[in-house]
Amino acid sequence: MLSPLEKIFKAKIELRTNPMTRFFSYLVSQFHIIEDSSCPTAGVSADKEIVYSPEFVAKLSSSQVVFLLAHEVLHYALQHVFRIPKGDKKKANIAMDLKVNDILITEGIGTKIEGGYLPYNHSYYFEKQRYKLVDIHLKSVEQIYEEIPDDPDDAGSGQGSMDIHTCKNANTQDLREHHRDMAGAVNAQERGFKSGDLTRLFKDIHDPIVPWRDVLARFVQPFINDSYSWSKLNRKVLAQKLLLPGYIKSEKIQGIISADTSGSISDKDLTDVISEVSGLINSFNSLEIKLLIGDAELKEEHDLTKNFELSDIKFKGGGGTSHGFVFDYIQENNPQFAIIFSDMQSDIEYCFNKYDTGSTSFLFIGTKGSKDMSEYGLMAWIE
Repeated sequence: MLSPLEKIFKAKIELRTNPMTRFFSYLVSQFHIIEDSSCPTAGVSADKEIVYSPEFVAKLSSSQVVFLLAHEVLHYALQHVFRIPKGDKKKANIAMDLKVNDILITEGIGTKIEGGYLPYNHSYYFEKQRYKLVDIHLKSVEQIYEEIPDDPDDAGSGQGSMDIHTCKNANTQDLREHHRDMAGAVNAQERGFKSGDLTRLFKDIHDPIVPWRDVLARFVQPFINDSYSWSKLNRKVLAQKLLLPGYIKSEKIQGIISADTSGSISDKDLTDVISEVSGLINSFNSLEIKLLIGDAELKEEHDLTKNFELSDIKFKGGGGTSHGFVFDYIQENNPQFAIIFSDMQSDIEYCFNKYDTGSTSFLFIGTKGSKDMSEYGLMAWIE
């Protein structure tokens, strides 16, 4: 009889040698797999660790261990581990498990583990509430969560009803690493997928169509901790006998945006990107952003504030392209983030090797044909 560790090793070999499961095999290879007797079943974390109970794995067949490993890495692939559940955590975990298990059953990966939240024909029946949740394959995790009844019954009986999801809010490095892992997994896959979710995931890696404005907003959001609190009432409406929570600003967040005016980027695109960043400043008081404009050298420097007028920008330039002046500023001031708008046909990679960029996170916005800089940060394109 195989030991739990030997079962996991055998499952990894089965994933790697089966052309239908190379996607999952690649992702499993990027994870640390750790035995943990305190874990009731198994679990996955945003830090790319899979933990398992040796007692739990000992009861599984090799094919069920294949299902288990694929289940855990699929939580990572679908970015479930980068969502800290809000509201009912149990319902959030059930929604994630229903989504993952529905995909694995559709794809025919391994043998399902009885006692979990296992959809049948893309549906799941909650016996206690006599409620049937349908069309799981057509719904997002958030939509599934909203349809799960309150106080949901536990799945099955005995050990193994649900795994553990250790989540966190993703930073730029997490998202960059996730993108690299997904690209590697998709390239390793030798056939298409049956489930619509994995098909869309496959297409998004090969043909990313996420609007650059969405990427920009997602990039900046983790730096901002502005919030509202009842501990500080809104004084503006007290005279009207209204009680509303007050606005609490986070510490100042310093960033820069550099605009390439060498001639490869149109003035309209430059204006669109700077306008979008200005909109973020108007929404969040904690942002302090320096605008650097130039081609081979710095031509203009502006502080983006709520009162900033785009008409103040002259868009001087037209010569060659160098990002040396941008990295001079980064090395000297160590901003928390940098947004670089350019076709990247410059010395930018040389600058990464020459300059100390400290803890600065990077977002690159390019036009069609721009050099892909995703090795160094997030990348978005203007169509």
